[in-house]
Amino acid sequence: MSQLDGFRRVFHRYTLVPVFQTTSEDLRRLVVEFWTREGALRNPAEAERRAHELVYVIYDEHQDIVGVSTTQLARSTNQNRSVYFLRLYIRPRDRALGLPQEVIRCAWQLLKHLTPPGGPDGARIVGENPKLARPGMMRVLSRRGWTYLGLNQHQLPVWEKPFSRS
Repeated sequence: MSQLDGFRRVFHRYTLVPVFQTTSEDLRRLVVEFWTREGALRNPAEAERRAHELVYVIYDEHQDIVGVSTTQLARSTNQNRSVYFLRLYIRPRDRALGLPQEVIRCAWQLLKHLTPPGGPDGARIVGENPKLARPGMMRVLSRRGWTYLGLNQHQLPVWEKPFSRS
């Protein structure tokens, strides 16, 4: 039994499968094909690079990939530490109510569990979806321990949550 098995989740008709640092060449190929088919990443080199950064793969009831979360290291606003920069893509027809938040919650918990002492101290998300800047969504993220850092240079909301918050 893998230490990731305990982080597998079912959310309505979707299964969130943790794959952080355990991806196979076949899975990476399938994810690159998914991104290409969906038009999510048009640059093949970028898609290949991000396929090595997978945290979760989201499957529907037919075992089709409908979304993924990825991460890479970033500097925190407090430049003395690093954080995981989380990205999420779910194909439009599968963006079920609450699914993006559940994937972010699961990814944060998984990364917190797997991060060794002295490693990255939390996660950051950039709300590429304008809905994340709505007052109601801002309250939801805040209640879940995320701190709003403001808008980035592209005028997108930035959120961060250290691992010291549960």
